[in-house]
Amino acid sequence: MPDDYSNENFDDIFEPRLTRADVRDEASKLLRDIDLFNRQAIAGQQAAIREVTVAHPDFEQKRSQMLERLAELPLLRDAIGAAEANPSLAPSLPALYEIAYRVAQAPANNTATAAASEPSKVESERPSSLDEDAMYAGALASQKISLSPENRKALLSELEAKGVLDIEF
Repeated sequence: MPDDYSNENFDDIFEPRLTRADVRDEASKLLRDIDLFNRQAIAGQQAAIREVTVAHPDFEQKRSQMLERLAELPLLRDAIGAAEANPSLAPSLPALYEIAYRVAQAPANNTATAAASEPSKVESERPSSLDEDAMYAGALASQKISLSPENRKALLSELEAKGVLDIEF
């Protein structure tokens, strides 16, 4: 066993070295992907605005009213924000913009608006043992699981092997 491990022969045993050019290439690929994603999201927003403007020519002029009303309806505001940020949700944007437009037209003291902004009451409130952090961690974990048909079959067979499907509730 040699005492000096800085020998050239030991440099690439465990993992290959990355050069600055490799890191720069990977970073530029990542930035290109992010840029493409953002461009697609903006294109989806613009297409949805054009589509709604055809039906409602005053859509752009009502924008400030819509923003004020969306401040009162956080669920709708968040849904529109998520659809604007994700190109795969862009097809739902015209309908969401239509809803925001109609909400802006309604009187501000409408009871339907107040009821929509309040959280719904559950018939029997049960104490939850899950805190917000645990639910967030569970949501992140569930996003990492692919639910393709092949993967679902593999997950079910894995659960059957562990005996999870035989549990009585």
